[in-house]
Amino acid sequence: MSDRDRREATRFTLKPMYTRVLVRPEGERMFTLEGHAYDISMGGLRFELDQEIPTGSPIGIMLELPEPGDPHGVRLVATTGTVVWIDDDDIPGPVRMAAVFHAFETADDEQRLSQALSTGRYAQAA
Repeated sequence: MSDRDRREATRFTLKPMYTRVLVRPEGERMFTLEGHAYDISMGGLRFELDQEIPTGSPIGIMLELPEPGDPHGVRLVATTGTVVWIDDDDIPGPVRMAAVFHAFETADDEQRLSQALSTGRYAQAA
């Protein structure tokens, strides 16, 4: 069974240089790590950071999705999740990871993400 067959939600590609992600490792009070998102679904996110977070680690996530029609506007989405995959390619530089979402901070966060993904603005990921 492929990864695509196991996914419950459709993934959409994001423009990494425009999709900032902030991460709060477990035990931290602040979002101390900053990177970029590559793709997203209602169930999870693939992103990169300069620092690797071990698989199985719980994290807080703040995603800044670009607001359609406003080059300076962002749609904030806050959620919690767990790192489930790390791209261990031994190449220096940012580390790509994936996290599965557990809960959105508020119902509004879930609604903002759902609305963003339903606009047709994002291409479906392979």
